[in-house]
Amino acid sequence: MTIESANSLSNNERIDFKRARRIRDCYLHLLMYFAVNIICLAINLLTTPEHLWFIGLTLFWGIGIAFHTMTVFVFDKYFNGQWELA
Repeated sequence: MTIESANSLSNNERIDFKRARRIRDCYLHLLMYFAVNIICLAINLLTTPEHLWFIGLTLFWGIGIAFHTMTVFVFDKYFNGQWELA
Protein backbone atom coordinates (compact mmCIF):
# COMPACT_ATOMS: atom_id res chain seq x y z
CA MET A 1 0.00 0.00 0.00
CA THR A 2 1.45 3.34 -0.99
CA ILE A 3 1.29 6.53 1.02
CA GLU A 4 -1.18 8.08 -1.42
CA SER A 5 -3.59 5.15 -1.18
CA ALA A 6 -3.26 5.05 2.61
CA ASN A 7 -4.20 8.73 2.81
CA SER A 8 -7.26 8.21 0.62
CA LEU A 9 -8.78 5.52 2.86
CA SER A 10 -11.79 6.38 4.95
CA ASN A 11 -11.80 5.79 8.68
CA ASN A 12 -13.99 2.69 8.29
CA GLU A 13 -11.58 1.22 5.74
CA ARG A 14 -8.63 1.86 8.03
CA ILE A 15 -10.42 0.10 10.90
CA ASP A 16 -11.28 -2.82 8.60
CA PHE A 17 -7.65 -3.11 7.42
CA LYS A 18 -6.42 -3.08 11.02
CA ARG A 19 -8.93 -5.79 11.95
CA ALA A 20 -7.95 -7.93 8.94
CA ARG A 21 -4.28 -7.55 9.86
CA ARG A 22 -4.97 -8.58 13.49
CA ILE A 23 -6.89 -11.66 12.32
CA ARG A 24 -4.13 -12.60 9.87
CA ASP A 25 -1.47 -12.16 12.55
CA CYS A 26 -3.46 -14.33 14.96
CA TYR A 27 -3.69 -17.15 12.42
CA LEU A 28 0.04 -16.86 11.66
CA HIS A 29 0.77 -17.01 15.39
CA LEU A 30 -1.38 -20.16 15.66
CA LEU A 31 0.36 -21.73 12.65
CA MET A 32 3.79 -21.03 14.14
CA TYR A 33 2.62 -22.47 17.47
CA PHE A 34 1.68 -25.78 15.87
CA ALA A 35 4.75 -25.96 13.62
CA VAL A 36 7.25 -25.20 16.39
CA ASN A 37 5.55 -27.52 18.87
CA ILE A 38 5.55 -30.42 16.41
CA ILE A 39 9.26 -29.88 15.78
CA CYS A 40 9.96 -29.62 19.53
CA LEU A 41 7.93 -32.78 20.16
CA ALA A 42 9.99 -34.65 17.59
CA ILE A 43 13.28 -33.34 19.01
CA ASN A 44 12.17 -34.19 22.53
CA LEU A 45 11.13 -37.76 21.65
CA LEU A 46 14.30 -38.38 19.65
CA THR A 47 16.74 -37.02 22.24
CA THR A 48 15.27 -37.46 25.74
CA PRO A 49 12.01 -39.43 25.62
CA GLU A 50 12.15 -40.09 29.35
CA HIS A 51 11.86 -36.35 30.12
CA LEU A 52 9.01 -34.58 28.28
CA TRP A 53 10.16 -30.96 28.38
CA PHE A 54 8.07 -29.88 25.38
CA ILE A 55 4.89 -29.98 27.53
CA GLY A 56 5.92 -26.84 29.43
CA LEU A 57 6.65 -25.03 26.20
CA THR A 58 3.30 -26.08 24.75
CA LEU A 59 1.33 -25.06 27.85
CA PHE A 60 2.91 -21.66 28.42
CA TRP A 61 2.91 -20.69 24.75
CA GLY A 62 -0.69 -21.98 24.60
CA ILE A 63 -1.65 -19.49 27.30
CA GLY A 64 -0.25 -16.71 25.14
CA ILE A 65 -2.13 -18.05 22.11
CA ALA A 66 -5.36 -18.14 24.11
CA PHE A 67 -4.97 -14.50 25.16
CA HIS A 68 -4.07 -13.44 21.63
CA THR A 69 -7.10 -15.26 20.20
CA MET A 70 -9.42 -13.79 22.82
CA THR A 71 -8.08 -10.32 22.11
CA VAL A 72 -8.72 -10.65 18.38
CA PHE A 73 -11.98 -12.59 18.26
CA VAL A 74 -13.73 -11.79 21.56
CA PHE A 75 -12.68 -8.32 22.68
CA ASP A 76 -12.72 -6.84 19.17
CA LYS A 77 -16.45 -7.50 19.03
CA TYR A 78 -16.94 -5.20 22.00
CA PHE A 79 -14.12 -2.77 21.31
CA ASN A 80 -14.16 -2.78 17.52
CA GLY A 81 -12.56 0.57 16.85
CA GLN A 82 -15.75 2.55 16.38
CA TRP A 83 -14.56 4.84 19.14
CA GLU A 84 -11.80 5.93 16.73
CA LEU A 85 -14.45 7.59 14.56
CA ALA A 86 -15.48 10.06 17.26
